[in-house]
Amino acid sequence: KNYISKDLLEIAIKDNEIWKNSKSSQTRFKKLVNCIHEKVKASSKIIIFVGFPNLVHEKYNELEKRLEKKIIEIFYTDQDDSTKEESVRKFRDNKEVLILLSDESGGEGRNFQFAESLYHYDLPWDISVLEQRIGRLDRLKRENYYNAVSYTHLRAHETLMNLVCRLLLEKTRRAW
Repeated sequence: KNYISKDLLEIAIKDNEIWKNSKSSQTRFKKLVNCIHEKVKASSKIIIFVGFPNLVHEKYNELEKRLEKKIIEIFYTDQDDSTKEESVRKFRDNKEVLILLSDESGGEGRNFQFAESLYHYDLPWDISVLEQRIGRLDRLKRENYYNAVSYTHLRAHETLMNLVCRLLLEKTRRAW
């Protein structure tokens, strides 16, 4: 049984394409590149959560045009377990691999305390998912690597995403 009408799905796909090609979408990617540039020069390990598996490939292709391909590994739901483990091993052990680009599957059950920074290319709508992502780096024995987790939310001003981000941050402040 179809739960979403074909017309509604077509509208959503069309709106997604418009957003993807919009100025705010490109601005957010440029901001990501600018943010990670200094970290890459300092050989810092970085995790970038992009949310969806197809977005992992899209951002990987865009990043490899601006950075060296050999410094980026990907981790996403549709990979088989051995490929995921190999990506994590390379990210952890290979000094040249500085970036792990992941969908939500990297936000659960993984220990990345050896990474210095975390970037949220998209912002999950559920605060517990945000906490899970941060928790991948903020682990026991983190002090063997870094004292604090550095994390950044990437968003364009005057967009729905910016409003959602402000609301989530306010919700987080109230929870603490």
